[in-house]
Amino acid sequence: MPTTKRKRFPLEIDDEPSIYMDEQEQEQLISCLKSQDEKLNAQSRIAFALLSVLPIFIYIFQTPSGFKFIAVIACSSLFATAFTIWADSSFSGGPLDKYLGLFNGLLSIVVFIGGYLSPLASKDLENAILWALPFIFYIIGQTVKYSFKEVERGVIGLEKLKYKYKGA
Repeated sequence: MPTTKRKRFPLEIDDEPSIYMDEQEQEQLISCLKSQDEKLNAQSRIAFALLSVLPIFIYIFQTPSGFKFIAVIACSSLFATAFTIWADSSFSGGPLDKYLGLFNGLLSIVVFIGGYLSPLASKDLENAILWALPFIFYIIGQTVKYSFKEVERGVIGLEKLKYKYKGA
């Protein structure tokens, strides 16, 4: 009985030859990627923070007279969202980072309950969106903040992938 041997194939077939970088080239590449990441993150933080503050004008100019206090809470929630997005990683891990997100989430829920479910409020879609805006922007802010942290972890992870062996 003839036996046959199976040939093992690699999972990935790489047609291009590997390019090896020395330690200095690796450090330059990582620092270049890190600076590009920091610049893009700073621009994105400012853009998203400004975007989250824009609905405040709706609450200033179009809030019915019986809902001014809820509008102030909505503006506070939107400012907290903007600060959460704008603040960089230097605030992470501190009490402000830990409790501001939780407090902001509660504020945005209070705004929706107080604004939409109030007996004085109309139950149309426009009113629902108006009072749900702080919660919507809270969710967007938390998603943006999480994605910034993931990108920062990715760049930091590159430093761990550097070659550990020196020499020829």
